[in-house]
Amino acid sequence: MRITAQRSRRERATKLTRAKAGLQAGHSQHQVSQECDLPRTTLGRWCERQPPGDVPPVLTAFIESEEGLEWLHR
Repeated sequence: MRITAQRSRRERATKLTRAKAGLQAGHSQHQVSQECDLPRTTLGRWCERQPPGDVPPVLTAFIESEEGLEWLHR
């Protein structure tokens, strides 16, 4: 039986923001996953996710960010 960690949206947004910054800086997924305390496969899935066809990518990026999450919960 595989046990998966349930992350809050806030934790996911924080880790995704840190991970994207690390990947854009040229670090490998393996290195970034260790720095963010995430399984590499989880990071890989997060990076491969595509927004629904009718949602602009920039809006998806904002909603998945820490700032976007704060804005949604106002």
